[in-house]
Amino acid sequence: MIAGLKVKIEHQRASGLLQQLDIHVWKWDEISMDFVTGLPQTQRRHDAIWVVVDR
Repeated sequence: MIAGLKVKIEHQRASGLLQQLDIHVWKWDEISMDFVTGLPQTQRRHDAIWVVVDR
């Protein structure tokens, strides 16, 4: 958790109307995966995360 993070609302643009999401019949039918590297090291010396998105 990031402590002390403040959002400056005046710099955000309006997101527009809400759009309904498509609901797939089968879970995990279409996935995307990627590694995010170069993050600050944790106490256990980890500096990357594996991101998996079910679209």
